[in-house]
Amino acid sequence: MREPAVAAVVLAAGKGKRIGHPHLPKALLPLDGRPLLDYVLSQLLHLSLQRVLVVVGFRGEQVVEYLREHFPAVESVWQAEQLGTGHAVWQTAPQLQGFPGDVLVLPADIPLVRAQSLEQLIRAHRTHGASVSVLTTRMPDPTGYGRIVRDPSGAFLRIVEERDASPEERALQEVNTGILLARAEWLYRLLPELRPENAQREYYLTDLVALCRHRGAPVWAELVPDWEQFQGVNTWEELERVAALLRQMRQGRRHTAEPQSCPSSRDA
Repeated sequence: MREPAVAAVVLAAGKGKRIGHPHLPKALLPLDGRPLLDYVLSQLLHLSLQRVLVVVGFRGEQVVEYLREHFPAVESVWQAEQLGTGHAVWQTAPQLQGFPGDVLVLPADIPLVRAQSLEQLIRAHRTHGASVSVLTTRMPDPTGYGRIVRDPSGAFLRIVEERDASPEERALQEVNTGILLARAEWLYRLLPELRPENAQREYYLTDLVALCRHRGAPVWAELVPDWEQFQGVNTWEELERVAALLRQMRQGRRHTAEPQSCPSSRDA
């Protein structure tokens, strides 16, 4: 049986308020001479994807120009107002509503992510027949990340953002990496039902999990133990931390393979 098609949506519209570069959007911040976005797109090129879309917003014209020059096969979609991850993905509805397969959503600011981990999520999603699946990891310091809540048997219940979490939930170390895979039919059916009823008054993509469970649709959380590859970049300190991890990978001091640029990334 032929595997369902997969499209990818990369979220690159945010302002990056805490990092606040005077001239560049966060997605184009350089890491060892390559923009953060370049690392993520290069990993996606190792997957069998039917379409790749990048959601742009803040200083988006720079991102669009970069894509036009370096990744011409990648489509850009505008998010005029940044109202959260769920709102960002909803902007792709005109392109992907009715897509016959799954939609992989990931942020542009996790440059060390590996294609193998994304493939692991896709396999688990299909094996468990999930409507929505998320990629998780356990971080020694989960500060700033949404926590994965499971029941006593280990079944995945929901994701709670740190600002909305109880003290008990904040003590959890399994976190949401920001990477989600959903059947397109469920994704675009449920996105209009998201509500900004949270501390940030944003439309959280992660609320899809609760919406699916409410309808009896299966969900899955796939745990990948190699947490360093999911280190996000929201501050200058985190950018320096990712740069240090990259240097350690090159020196062979980390088990995580260094993210490689696909040879076709300039010709895609």
